[in-house]
Amino acid sequence: MATSFQVSFDLLPSSGHKPTFSPDGVGAFLADSLNADLLANRSDFPFLTRGRTLLLVADFGGHHQKQHFDTYTFLILDLAKNQHWLAQQRRFRDAILPNRRRMSFKALNDGMRRQALVQFMQAAASIEGFLAQFAISKAGGSLFTGPAEDEVGAELLQRWKPNVQERLLRVLHLSAFLLSGLSSPGQDVVWIVMKTISPRMSVCLLI
Repeated sequence: MATSFQVSFDLLPSSGHKPTFSPDGVGAFLADSLNADLLANRSDFPFLTRGRTLLLVADFGGHHQKQHFDTYTFLILDLAKNQHWLAQQRRFRDAILPNRRRMSFKALNDGMRRQALVQFMQAAASIEGFLAQFAISKAGGSLFTGPAEDEVGAELLQRWKPNVQERLLRVLHLSAFLLSGLSSPGQDVVWIVMKTISPRMSVCLLI
């Protein structure tokens, strides 16, 4: 049963929260560099005023056997701080790329998509947020080799093939790592997957 919810575009009162990535998991070797990157520019996201709803959009690649890396891409932004971009999205869909077309770099042989490309990129450049992509070698094996701390969760995972288990755990772990540094106290998080994790599994979460 689907859970209904409303997305708030309100701004949160200042909490004095200092964005800091968790040192756990991948944070053991990524947190310091990402924290330094955040602190280098405190005039943009995720500093200053925050929105009540944080949007995390994820897309994945590397499923083809000939590709050497699996890629996990995440875009994180405050909806309340991106009203201009959302308005551009509506205009783009209504006036620039109608007829239910989707922008695709693999399908630029379509004349209407080619004409819309520049405006699409200009709209994307106006997003105030954080974009991260992780490329993980397929030759490295599993990232999760330790004993499971959650027996119930481990039992549920056994229902999926090992490669699907690994992909799901990576998505959840990387998402949690990014949210540890980019979310703010009191925020709701809307988590959207743009591509299924497996032919039978897709994920959409409201946290």
